[in-house]
Formats: sequence, C-alpha cells, structure tokens
Amino acid sequence: AAMKRCAVLLVFLLSSTLWLVAGDPVRTGTVSGIVTDAGSGEQLTGVRVEVVETGAIAFTDRFGSFIFDEPFSGPVTLSFSLVSFEKCSVPVAPSGLSAPLSISLSER
Repeated sequence: AAMKRCAVLLVFLLSSTLWLVAGDPVRTGTVSGIVTDAGSGEQLTGVRVEVVETGAIAFTDRFGSFIFDEPFSGPVTLSFSLVSFEKCSVPVAPSGLSAPLSISLSER
C-alpha cells in the first residue's frame, strides 16, 4: 500500500535552514513536537516516534507531545506510527536553537 504523505509544519524551519546552510556538524539540538489528527486537529496519544538512524523511540503523551532529550549531531529521520493512521517519515535537521515540530497524521 502506498504511504500517504503526512502534513508537517516545521515550526523550527528557519533554524533548521540556517543549520543546513551553515553545515556546522558541531552544533547539536534536541527534537520535540506535538502530533495531531489531520482530520480533527486533536492531539494524539501513544504515537510511536522513532529515530530511524539510531532506533531511539519515544511515545506521545496525553497532550500529543514527544521529546528526544539526547541531542543529535546531524540530520535524522523521524518515523511516526499509530494504529488506524497512515505511517509517515519526516527528515529533521536539529540545531542548537530547537523548537517543537508540529506533525499531523491522517487516518487510513
């Protein structure tokens, strides 16, 4: 089955763009965000968030929030999955000026 594209609003797009342009591999940043239902806008609890490159896993809390406390030294791909929702993957380039991601998942 073809994976539907998930809607992603990168609140920290500016800082990520600066990180990509500067290409400074020494800068690090944590990654956090909120996952919502694309249809209703409600926060989703229990979404599995995985860092593809390292296998690190976090789950969203009752407010739809997740965080990876360990800083990443470079770009990573986050995979989001929850039963009855389309799985999606998002490339993320964390920077020293981390800001939360806003991720929306669509129902299957």
